[in-house]
Amino acid sequence: MSCWCLQTPGRRALMLLAATLSILTGITLLAFTHQLFNNIINSQVVIKEGTASYAAWKKTPIPVFTKFYFFDMLNPQELFHRHEMPILEERGPYTFREVERKVNLSWHPENGTVSYKRMKHWYFEPSMSIGPLNDTITTINVPVVGSAEFVRGDFFMEWGMSDMLSTIQATIFVRRTIAELLFDGYDDVVMDIGSSFNKEEDEYDDEDMYGFGEDQDDDDNFGFSDDEESDGFGFDDEEYSDDSSETGEAEKEQNGKTEKVPMDKFGWFYKRNGTSWSDGDLLMETGTADVNRLGKIVSWNGQHKTEAYEGRCGVVQGSADGLFPPGISKTSDIIAIFSTDLCRSLQFKKKDELEHFGIAAIKYQLEEESFANGTVCPENTCFGNNLRTGVQNVTQCKVKSPAFVSRPHFHLADPYYAEQFQYGVHPDPNLHESSFWLEPQTSIPIKVEMRLQLNILLQSVPGMEYLFKDLQQVMFPVMWFDSVAAVPEDMAGSLRLLISLPIMFRVSGGLSLLVGTLLLLLLCRHKLRGEQNKPGPLSSGGSYRVVPREEGQQL
Repeated sequence: MSCWCLQTPGRRALMLLAATLSILTGITLLAFTHQLFNNIINSQVVIKEGTASYAAWKKTPIPVFTKFYFFDMLNPQELFHRHEMPILEERGPYTFREVERKVNLSWHPENGTVSYKRMKHWYFEPSMSIGPLNDTITTINVPVVGSAEFVRGDFFMEWGMSDMLSTIQATIFVRRTIAELLFDGYDDVVMDIGSSFNKEEDEYDDEDMYGFGEDQDDDDNFGFSDDEESDGFGFDDEEYSDDSSETGEAEKEQNGKTEKVPMDKFGWFYKRNGTSWSDGDLLMETGTADVNRLGKIVSWNGQHKTEAYEGRCGVVQGSADGLFPPGISKTSDIIAIFSTDLCRSLQFKKKDELEHFGIAAIKYQLEEESFANGTVCPENTCFGNNLRTGVQNVTQCKVKSPAFVSRPHFHLADPYYAEQFQYGVHPDPNLHESSFWLEPQTSIPIKVEMRLQLNILLQSVPGMEYLFKDLQQVMFPVMWFDSVAAVPEDMAGSLRLLISLPIMFRVSGGLSLLVGTLLLLLLCRHKLRGEQNKPGPLSSGGSYRVVPREEGQQL
């Protein structure tokens, strides 16, 4: 009994066609697995409307949490009167959830680039914090220290500044709330005086008399911008209680205005929540012209080089937003990310192979010599890190200031920095290192850990009798942040499915080849059985009768 599908010539022809297509599909899937996978990935990782990467790049889809840790100065009076070593107490975390989206997009299809700004919002997370934002700490009074640095080297200005600070009874240390130090800002007489001078004197547009730039392209009062994730310090500016209007800000930019953001108060992230001016204008490769250039920064604020550093150290280069070409971990042991907060790129070196919710990942770790001085690492000479090794000089980044950046608790820096303090500085590689985890096939970032510390250099100013003449030199840590963005477990399944496509192609190809082969065998078997059952040449299809022959008859 034969299969119904083989009973007619038409059905047998259809089966032969199905077998042929199945075998061809199987051969194609098996022979071109990697090409098919790469084509799918390349079509989705480029930044253009309609791709998966575009949606994720335009608005961060994964949760980003930044924890701020402040250093509370416990003996400020003794530092001046007895020259005792400072005693610090770490206070934190104060945790914020960050949301970032790209605005003011302008596409340039002729060369495969896009220009944009980053709009950031911050949301305070009380359940993930050690206390409320009205907690108070004693910390550096940055406007006062900045004013002293501004007049350094000019005898008459030093004398005048000293007299003014004495008149207003300014102090180097102040006690403020966490909210004031972060987003709310606090009033300071020095800021008020500086603002009044700026209103009268146009020549202080980019650098006012106290070192506080008010230019819209300057990230913050002391060369620090307020993002953390991605990019820059990795911060994102989130809406926690800011008066800034997102709509108003967008309207200003869309109308082409370049109004300055008035800094009438001091706060590390003052007037940055819900705004897009702090990171400046970025121009990035979309990958549409060449996927191997995906994510590369082309220019920052219209420049290919910053003025913060000399030579190659000032070149704008690296990834603009943590995007990399697929498979970069197979071709490069080093990846670079441009930080708008440091005015330089940071390099991460391949370290380990790990897993995150079942997803294989290559861990890149911030290079040990990133903040080394020119003695330890000659290649860093152009960064101007002329102090003991381990701190990054950002005194010329955006505005002149006594600001330096390091790893938290001076991890990997010269022990001298930790030894400046009686207590409170405890470097730990498990808590204070930065890393970037990439999925090796797609180069999708699945976990980012950025941990950096902001420091202010306190040192004497000989011409200032008040406060600064006999001040001992201290690299004072103000705060450090721990910014982490990781693919959550509920999103990891989709990524696992994506990177499983090559296996699925191979399995599908094998099954298609098997099915096609079985169909051909079935057709061949039917053909052979048909040949065996075919009647011989004498067969009439009826019965045979034996005819007796007569005696002597020959056949």
